[in-house]
Amino acid sequence: MAISYFDNGWNITLNNILDINTKNDTTDYKTGNFYYLDATAAKTVDRFTVGIIGNYTKQISDDKINGQTVAAVDGLNSEGSRVEHVLIGPLLGYDFGSFSVTGRFLYSVHAENDQDNSFIHLGFTVPIHF
Repeated sequence: MAISYFDNGWNITLNNILDINTKNDTTDYKTGNFYYLDATAAKTVDRFTVGIIGNYTKQISDDKINGQTVAAVDGLNSEGSRVEHVLIGPLLGYDFGSFSVTGRFLYSVHAENDQDNSFIHLGFTVPIHF
């Protein structure tokens, strides 16, 4: 479920996602379920868009193998291996008219039971007219 506010060049969006996982029948491993929140606060002026973005990821149930909760491994993961991430960063975009380009940088401020990665995303949007 996403909630957005658009007015006078502003885009304020909260996008909520619930990811329900099923068991892998080959390995008998079931990754826990996840909740994701993507947040955007951006302002478009003329052809430029600037803003701030963020992501919160929280695994809300344990990983299981053979029906049992995954055990803790010292220095690698806690019992259940529940993942959690918090990322935040800037957004910058430009509309060229026939296409637009948007760059996003998400800096990791917290990671648990997973890699502590920051990343850059570059997107190109081309409208399709029918």
